[in-house]
Amino acid sequence: MDFKVSSPLNDKELLDLCKSGDRSAFKFIYDKYWLTLYSFSLRLVCDEQESEDIIQDVFIILWKKNLESEILNLSAFLYKCTRNRILKYFEKSKSRTNYIDSFSSFLETATPSLDLEILANELERAFEKEKSLLPEKMREIYTLREQEYSYKEISDLLSISENTVRKQLNNARRTLKAKLSSFFTIFL
Repeated sequence: MDFKVSSPLNDKELLDLCKSGDRSAFKFIYDKYWLTLYSFSLRLVCDEQESEDIIQDVFIILWKKNLESEILNLSAFLYKCTRNRILKYFEKSKSRTNYIDSFSSFLETATPSLDLEILANELERAFEKEKSLLPEKMREIYTLREQEYSYKEISDLLSISENTVRKQLNNARRTLKAKLSSFFTIFL
């Protein structure tokens, strides 16, 4: 089947054709969504080659995922997949400044409830990662305090002074605040 600019088939029908091995249906989906996804990626990543690679990965994932299970909403799937690949790119590249600028721009233009949910999940993940990187004793003290142990209870439990508990908690908070400050500048 050869598809031109538009197709009388909906996304679900095109996905079914892809599942049965129809490459022209997949090409139609590719042609239909590529520019939109690429523009979205380029706006956030600010790198043409990286954006092309991200979108290429998205369509590879689509091909594999469609063969394994049913995709209910193609555009939502492609958007979510693109977003996840972009976030993965930022994790790998560790370019915090670009990430903050791009993510701020994204927050200004996209759906607020979805954006806030994504941001909250990213913040939680980053917090847990940074907490796991704290020195062992500091992390233990911080975790006990999160569990609402008092300074006295922590000092008794770990056989250290209350002053040490306070200093370790302050150091942990300062470290976490510095590491996670990039998330909070988005709201300024």
